[in-house]
Amino acid sequence: MPLSLRAYSTFCRVLEAEAPPLPRLLEIARSGRWCEARDLAATPLYREHLSPVITGAERGVEALDRGIYSSLSETLSLLRSFGTEAAQRFIDAFTRIYDAENVIRALELLSFRGVVRQGGLVPLGSVYEALKGRELRSVDELRGALLARGLRDVAALLPKGTGAEARMEAALRLELYVLRNLEERVLELKPAPNAPRSLMLWRELRMSLRVFEAYIRGARDVVGRVYGVELPSEPLEAVAKLSRRSLLPEKLVPRLSSAKEPWERELIEVELVVGEVIPPLLYSGGSYDQLVRVLLYRFYESRLMRLCLHNCIGEALHERAA
Repeated sequence: MPLSLRAYSTFCRVLEAEAPPLPRLLEIARSGRWCEARDLAATPLYREHLSPVITGAERGVEALDRGIYSSLSETLSLLRSFGTEAAQRFIDAFTRIYDAENVIRALELLSFRGVVRQGGLVPLGSVYEALKGRELRSVDELRGALLARGLRDVAALLPKGTGAEARMEAALRLELYVLRNLEERVLELKPAPNAPRSLMLWRELRMSLRVFEAYIRGARDVVGRVYGVELPSEPLEAVAKLSRRSLLPEKLVPRLSSAKEPWERELIEVELVVGEVIPPLLYSGGSYDQLVRVLLYRFYESRLMRLCLHNCIGEALHERAA
């Protein structure tokens, strides 16, 4: 039974309030004091799911990932169960971001290990359900599994091979497809006065970061094929051409260039989302902006929790080995 719009908006706000605060997670990640995130595992949205890890009953990154993704899955399920049909369609469209991630993971597994098993995938979304319990050993088998699940749009974006350039092109095409589809779905949410602009900015931010990643790997031609345009040789000019000026590419690109590790670039992304994309999605007590906000919030909060706690486990293992 769907909640009233006001009640649903309030429910979304409560879910966000029960999650670990994103600014605090950013502070922990920037400082490298990874294990301080353990205190945040006791927040309401994680307490039950990470209890085996907190108590020491289970150890390792697999148990940690199960808890984090279980919490996220529960949030998505609750949002769907209390939402209208339009809200449910939007949530389903949002979860396609995990579908895109799982396709890329599957291609990487084929490239480096020669086989796709569910243990290497994010346990969320339609692609995961399509591949669960299977062992796939080629792109053709992957395509067949997606088609059998009715995921024709995703299957159509698969590359022929699993090389680095093919994977990069697939990643760009999949993410661009998912984010554009999300922008279309948000128009069905009424009222959601600020969500369309925030999602447009999010798409441009995400794609600017992916374009930069492609450039530093020497794959400018791949970006040109995906966007169907001629692009300059410098990443600053390319990002400026493909994004809004509000992203300030002349400031963004130097920051990305100074980041030595992929996780450092991810922190820049989270910082920009927290500073630019999420703030316009204010609680008004009567709009779907709050739904978009909590989905974005949990997407990034869960990624940072995973990053911090993975590194915390790594530090503990290193100390024991020493």
